[in-house]
Amino acid sequence: MIFVWGIAIFALALFFISSIKKGQSILGFNKFLASQSVNDLYSTFTIESEKLDDIRVSLISESLEIEKAEDDKITIELYGSWTKENEPNTTCKNNMLIIEQDKDSLYTRSLKLKLPEQCITDNTNINAKLVSGILKVTGFCLNKLDVENTSGLIEVKDTTTRITNAKNVSGIIRVENCNFEDFNTENISGSIYANGNFNKINAKTVSGGVNVSTKKDFEADCNFGVVSGSITLDLPENINAAFDCTAFAENTYIEHINAKGKTIKAQAGAGSYKITAKTESGSIFINKNK
Repeated sequence: MIFVWGIAIFALALFFISSIKKGQSILGFNKFLASQSVNDLYSTFTIESEKLDDIRVSLISESLEIEKAEDDKITIELYGSWTKENEPNTTCKNNMLIIEQDKDSLYTRSLKLKLPEQCITDNTNINAKLVSGILKVTGFCLNKLDVENTSGLIEVKDTTTRITNAKNVSGIIRVENCNFEDFNTENISGSIYANGNFNKINAKTVSGGVNVSTKKDFEADCNFGVVSGSITLDLPENINAAFDCTAFAENTYIEHINAKGKTIKAQAGAGSYKITAKTESGSIFINKNK
């Protein structure tokens, strides 16, 4: 046992020395990183394009913000510990903007993409993927929005789309003041929060809650599924839904029909669409959004 521990300590010492030779600590933070925070502007550059049909951003250890520009230029701002060797690859051709980062790092970095209103139309698609970081999209009218993260926050605000797909592995998915015709969202370890107007929602999470608030009635079948967590829906007072809801024990309550129990299959109004809500460990509350 002493011999095994000796080998382990020796290997750790070699790793530590190797890291120092590269100018890094075990956590990857060197003197350069210590002198720069994610708020420090590294560089800014602009791209000219009259129209963008597709925008694709794929990053690794960086946070990403996509927002409206105040002028008529596509602007990319890099913050934090970027270097010439790890700057993202950027191309813009045939109305398609692609930003890709293929060099991983433990450093703290972020990228802000500012898009002018005149080059974005309701036929534009945005596809944004992160491995680790914060992903934010704010203030657009789009055809399709695809956002995906592995470890971190996804936040979409003040945005209108025909189709929105949001996926996360570990972190929160938050939608604020949005109008989505078709909203599909999945999470593994984290909650889903959404408020706005939605014609159709499919929301699933394994460990976390689902919270949806809308003042507009749905127009198509909606599904809400949770393994460990609760489902809370704040819906308009006058809705036309057929309910199929099952919660743990006697923890389902639907205010619109004043019904409580473990499983509720009932109808409010014309029942022109179906709300399916199921949780294996948690409660279901469907309240009037007055």
